[in-house]
Amino acid sequence: MSNKWDKWYYYKSEPKAPETGTYVDRSWSWIGFGLYTFGCTFSASVAIVCWQIYQYFRYGIWPDLTVIDILHEFKNSWSFHPNDWLGVYQMLNSFPFSLFVFLAGLIVLVLAIRVDVSLFRGASNVSRDQTSIGRERARKRRMGYTDNEIDS
Repeated sequence: MSNKWDKWYYYKSEPKAPETGTYVDRSWSWIGFGLYTFGCTFSASVAIVCWQIYQYFRYGIWPDLTVIDILHEFKNSWSFHPNDWLGVYQMLNSFPFSLFVFLAGLIVLVLAIRVDVSLFRGASNVSRDQTSIGRERARKRRMGYTDNEIDS
């Protein structure tokens, strides 16, 4: 009897060997990174908006939380006294931080998908071409062609 069965009620499944030519495992690292980052930044932006709603309901004043306010928290000297790049300062001073966090996560997700497509497109095309050649050979064998006729 095989060692698969230790007890009559417990079945040990044998580990399956991965299929050759699959590139899904390596490409999911980029897509997974992008999805994880987007999920975290989306959750953070929702949490920021929920905190603002809570502050409004409690105190009756909507707290404006902009990118410049966050730079103030990090003691950035440019955010206190901008001498240069005044247009950028005005833009960041009116840009909501929750939207900034959401867009940053969305940009990371799009870039991760682009990296995944550019890195693994060639590999998936090769396996797709080999599969179509194999299907054509199998079809010709079913039709009764010999190996010499198939290769020519």
